[in-house]
Amino acid sequence: MFQNSARPKAIFTMWLQNHGRLLTKDRLKKWGLHMDEIYVLCQADKETREYLFAECSYANRLWNRLSQWAQVHSIVPNTWIQFFQLIIHHLKGKTSLAMLLKMMYAEYIHVLWRERNTRIFKGASREHEALAREVVSIYYFGAEKKVKGLIPHLYF
Repeated sequence: MFQNSARPKAIFTMWLQNHGRLLTKDRLKKWGLHMDEIYVLCQADKETREYLFAECSYANRLWNRLSQWAQVHSIVPNTWIQFFQLIIHHLKGKTSLAMLLKMMYAEYIHVLWRERNTRIFKGASREHEALAREVVSIYYFGAEKKVKGLIPHLYF
């Protein structure tokens, strides 16, 4: 994830997520805290790192929308392992597309985690389309010149 143009807080959130350090409900339960384990974004299953970022229907709709915008049409993986392998496969190299996807992945993780926290602690929510627009606007304002060369070719 080197040479990533994402915001530092997004890179940090991504690092925590990739190392299994985010305080998801399943981790908090292992520490002895008692709480509702249902994931707040889709209300369909228990909240785990794997479910939160790869298996949840809300997360899948967000990733599909971002993939569509970046013109990287890939099959949506069913598991976290498949999702992570897909990310690793597409992020190799120093091409403009790889740099775009690095930034997009970090911002995807961050906005999804922030939306989860907003729903838990503030009771507010947004649709996946609003999160996708946020990631795209961050891209337009924060991408490096090499990556910004893709902008005329990408539409939201």
